[in-house]
Amino acid sequence: MNDKNKFEFYDEEQFSLANERAKRLEEIEQRENFLRKEKLRLQNEKPWYKKPQNLIAIFGILFPIIVSILISQSNDTKKELTVEYSNIEPLIVESSSFGNNVSIKYDSTDINNISRVKFRIINSGTLDIEKGDFVDGPLKIFLKSKLVNQDLKLFKISKKNNAGQQNAILEFESLNKESSFTYLPSLLNKGDEVTLDLYLIDPVPFNFDIKGKIKNGKVKGPILSKNEEFVLGYKTFVLSINSFFKYKWLTIGFLVILFIITGISALFIFAMGEDIEAPILTIIMGGVVTLVATLDLAVIISLIVYT
Repeated sequence: MNDKNKFEFYDEEQFSLANERAKRLEEIEQRENFLRKEKLRLQNEKPWYKKPQNLIAIFGILFPIIVSILISQSNDTKKELTVEYSNIEPLIVESSSFGNNVSIKYDSTDINNISRVKFRIINSGTLDIEKGDFVDGPLKIFLKSKLVNQDLKLFKISKKNNAGQQNAILEFESLNKESSFTYLPSLLNKGDEVTLDLYLIDPVPFNFDIKGKIKNGKVKGPILSKNEEFVLGYKTFVLSINSFFKYKWLTIGFLVILFIITGISALFIFAMGEDIEAPILTIIMGGVVTLVATLDLAVIISLIVYT
């Protein structure tokens, strides 16, 4: 009987400890739930402008509106030429380093260094530009040295791309003291671009200057080309999407459906985020979906502009 009483006492003691442990765990869990809800309540009491999901949603709304305004302004009826130039690109550096066996001359003039500058004339407006629009004469472009005692020597201009024109006029005197040339296009349609390669001897730092007017239009520049590769790559990306679907409006229809789905998904994620226990995950997921929707809308607008 004594042994039996010992076992019964032991079982009761173990049961009591297990029961206390279970109650303690339940209290801890209830405390955790309370603290978690309190944390969510305090987060929800933040001002709206301090909530990341609200800022992301506002950005997703404002970005396409701003892009639409910029594109609509760029599509206003206007005549406009934009003149751009690249940085100096060295082609031959110190030809004298080849030794006495090599000599480079141009019109009996010794040449040590040759560099190239790409010069672009772009119809950046929305109307075609004809020769008759240049009532004041052709564009005259000057290359002015920044150094007082050193002249800039322009010895050759090559037409790399003439936009399919047959009667455009380029006039230039090789190694002239003024280092200038004139260009008169015959017809530049919207988006047409003329590219000239300017070859310089022993180049020094210089600035471009331009004189010329367009009737009822303007000439922008010269400005240094910076984002040419990025713009070209983005345009190629947009056009490749259109080529995949083959039809413009089929592509736009698919992108519109994608925009609607991602937009609704973003709103749903942010709405559900108020009730779940992982606000950071909600912000990340909602931000990614909002970004996809924004980029999708940007591609739609770009597709309409480019095609």
